[in-house]
Amino acid sequence: ETYRKLGREAGEIFGKIFENINIGETETEIAAKVKDALAARNIVSVVTLVGADERIEKFRHPTPTANRWKKNLLIAVCARREGLIVNLSRIARVGQIPDELK
Repeated sequence: ETYRKLGREAGEIFGKIFENINIGETETEIAAKVKDALAARNIVSVVTLVGADERIEKFRHPTPTANRWKKNLLIAVCARREGLIVNLSRIARVGQIPDELK
């Protein structure tokens, strides 16, 4: 039950994170917002990966950089609380989805 609760809460946070980030922000800025949102619920992000646009395809595990988000964004975390870790990832796209992604 503790593990399910952690997964549910982390998923809720991830579901709302896109309400608090903006196109043009850097991967590092986005990563900080993700960590802060998790920390507010007593969840520690032991791994925070953020990749924007071309870096998603270039790096399997994109550590955050000063690269700015334009269209595509990947966020992935390993979130820990009470010794348990859940892994979550989300991909978002601004605008129409190209045929190759469909």
